Amino acid sequence: MKFPETLQLLAQILSSLCALLLSFWAGMPWWSTGAVAGLFIGLIVTDVFPRPGFGTWALGLGAIGTVLGLGYLLLGTHYWDGFHAAWAGLATLPVLLGCLRWKSRPVVGWWRLLAISWALAADVVWLGSTYQRNDRLGFYVALAVCVAVLILAKGWFRLPTPVIISVNTVILLVVGLPLANLLVSPADSLGIPPPLSAKPYSYEFFKKDPAGYARWLNYFGEQFPHQLYVYQQDGPLAYHLRPNSRGMFCECPISINSNGFRGAEIPADKKDAYRIVVLGESTTFGFTIYADEKPWCELLEKMIQERLKPGRPVEVINGGTPGYGISENLYRLPTQILPLKPDLIISYHGYNGFKLVAHSLPPVVTLKRPPAYERRPLKILADAEYAIEMNRYKKNLIPKTVASMAEPLNSMESGYADAYRQLIEVCHTNNIRLVLSTYSMAVNGQSDPDVIQFYSRFNMELPQLLQANVMHTTIVKSLVESNPGLGFVDTHPGMDGVHEHFIDLLHFTPEGEQQMAETFFAGIKDLLVKELAKAAHSSTGP
Repeated sequence: MKFPETLQLLAQILSSLCALLLSFWAGMPWWSTGAVAGLFIGLIVTDVFPRPGFGTWALGLGAIGTVLGLGYLLLGTHYWDGFHAAWAGLATLPVLLGCLRWKSRPVVGWWRLLAISWALAADVVWLGSTYQRNDRLGFYVALAVCVAVLILAKGWFRLPTPVIISVNTVILLVVGLPLANLLVSPADSLGIPPPLSAKPYSYEFFKKDPAGYARWLNYFGEQFPHQLYVYQQDGPLAYHLRPNSRGMFCECPISINSNGFRGAEIPADKKDAYRIVVLGESTTFGFTIYADEKPWCELLEKMIQERLKPGRPVEVINGGTPGYGISENLYRLPTQILPLKPDLIISYHGYNGFKLVAHSLPPVVTLKRPPAYERRPLKILADAEYAIEMNRYKKNLIPKTVASMAEPLNSMESGYADAYRQLIEVCHTNNIRLVLSTYSMAVNGQSDPDVIQFYSRFNMELPQLLQANVMHTTIVKSLVESNPGLGFVDTHPGMDGVHEHFIDLLHFTPEGEQQMAETFFAGIKDLLVKELAKAAHSSTGP
């Protein structure tokens, strides 16, 4: 036996043993392990006994092993993953090497068919695994292997014309998909995130490409620095902001001070400073994405200092926390907010508390959330997958029956109204001025139907959310009317339904942050002037 043939034989034996060891190690079914063992026995018999009778018997054993082995690989109850792709690759290698050494044997054609079957099956599993994991390099290598196997099949077999045309079509498709993806979306093909300078979040940017907006939401959600959170299992709060932590949200640095609030350090002794605490959600915390972008709370403090030029320091503390609603912020009041001795509390609550008016709304017509956009090695395939999943989701919407609907509640009898009453009571008891506000979103009931439909693609509950916001506005205005001492800021003019000010349904662009700061400044200006003047008078009185 020549030296190259000896190496091939050793490689056959080694890969065969490795495949069998992987089978035992992974606890594969006995019949799949036995099938692969039968395949390798057939290879050994073909090598050792090159007689026609033995060759036919060995080929039959190999064919049975191939059917059972590939049946397990492609149809088994396991996940398609890199492990099974490697296992199938190790099973393929000895068959391929045997075919290279048996060029003149009568049964070589049938062994080649088995080799091609194993190779294509292994590559299909490899493609599926890398596709699910968004492994671009692995996916492209698997495509190249697919082309090589198909070309090898064309060289090994005399195929009829229809089959040759089919194989050529598959080769062109496999080669053409990455090239088409590169031409359609070169940045996505290279794994480059969307440039923020292009505002890749606006309705105008994506109105003709809903899947592109879904990609943006996916990217946007992945950027938030979760190291800013401390998660806990006990208590009503699942997490809180980590004191003295830092992170980057897209291009924007975010810092949490030692008190667990976003922004600069808060002096323990406020001295003569007039202290404002803004309670809210992520829309108060600020999902700022540009390097020099500031949340509206910081902009508000700067406006007060520059435009009012108060005779004493005025501090605006950002008390917003992503994911919190008014219920969570009520829980924080005794331990985190009141110790700061605020003179004024601004409440900007909304979306995260809409569940408190859920019983007053029509039932949601779905049993699960809309599908999320999944990043894949090829944008074309990811878009197609998303479109299929979304269509399937829409077809499976199941409306709840009228009998299951709860009796509608008056908005002032809802949990949201009760929560606001508690906030009012706490502020009154502690002699703190309180300002309530309406809540703004990218769309409202008067928005362009095309805009509403666009955002509805990504939140099927949008009609209920819009109704909840209307109820929230009713609650706030009613409470302000019945409590003359409350301040009120209507954020709707210039914000609610102005989608250009939002990077998604809720969170603001830099222009939106600026507009919100302007709105609150205008809303509390007169109150603030009176408060500061009253404090100055009391400090200089007899």
